[in-house]
Amino acid sequence: MISIVSLAAKQPIDDLLISSTLRPGILGLSKVLANQYGRFNVTVNTVCPGYILTQRLEELSRLRSAEKNITIEKYLAESAMDIPLQRLGKPEEVGDVIAFLASGRASYINGANIMVDGGQVKGIF
Repeated sequence: MISIVSLAAKQPIDDLLISSTLRPGILGLSKVLANQYGRFNVTVNTVCPGYILTQRLEELSRLRSAEKNITIEKYLAESAMDIPLQRLGKPEEVGDVIAFLASGRASYINGANIMVDGGQVKGIF
């Protein structure tokens, strides 16, 4: 089982109140399920994408750039500056992690929360 949440599960985002409060619960649920079902050879992991250039991020960026009265390109560039890799992620980068977790090569990974965020989340846990 692979749950996909967001970086808000590990680092709250001020203007995403619901996501920042509910998504950490999914991490807890995944860990409990990993503990309960591991003995049946069922792995349960969570993937936490950061700012990935998807249609949804483009929609949000249009709204936020309009609020700031800047271009969407400038808004996206400013967003990337908060990421240590200095760029937004690509959907296939998240997909690659999910494909790995779903493969037999990840058969001993259970109860993990894997960040795919270019290093954006600053916490160590």
